[in-house]
Amino acid sequence: MQAQNICEQVAIDTKQVILLSIVALPNGQLGTRDSRGVIKRWGMDNRQIRPNIETVYPILNGGLVAMTNGELVSGGNNGNLRRWGMDGKQIGPTINTITNDNRMYSLLGLSDGDLATGTDVGILTSWGMDGKQVGITVETGQTSLWFLVEPSDGQLVSAGFAAVSLKTWGKGGKQLGPTINTGHNISSLVALPNGEIASGGDDGTLKL
Repeated sequence: MQAQNICEQVAIDTKQVILLSIVALPNGQLGTRDSRGVIKRWGMDNRQIRPNIETVYPILNGGLVAMTNGELVSGGNNGNLRRWGMDGKQIGPTINTITNDNRMYSLLGLSDGDLATGTDVGILTSWGMDGKQVGITVETGQTSLWFLVEPSDGQLVSAGFAAVSLKTWGKGGKQLGPTINTGHNISSLVALPNGEIASGGDDGTLKL
């Protein structure tokens, strides 16, 4: 008899508006964040773990990351970052990552416990959990820096929304290798466990 693979679909009515982020926490819970800045946590039984977290942030697509210690970090395009504990309370002060009138477009939790942010003018910066900048500011030369991924420890790959090129950066802020032309307008980007990068294009193509 041939075994069958059965995938059971479970629908959760989060009662949130336009889910922009969903993250997996180390303890198996899920975190969701909507366009109004409301964060909710969900247990293994698909029930909500209260309280709600009201970040009161402007919209940032994907502006929620789960850290390895179980904390959540939320970000808004105004450049503010906040840390949240498992009890739903803010940890420490709000971190302001933006100067002038720039906008934060991307937020990434790094394997070493730090954070990385990208802006509308292509500025890439790393931050410690204490709110202090780590390392140097990198001017990537890319605009609308929507995508940041970490293919391996100490390296970052950046791309602008609807841009065709990828750039890889080392810990010292220097570009590693040549700029990669993907051949399509990038609409999504992910780092794979084997260290490769996969990009999705607005033409429906997927490239490794």
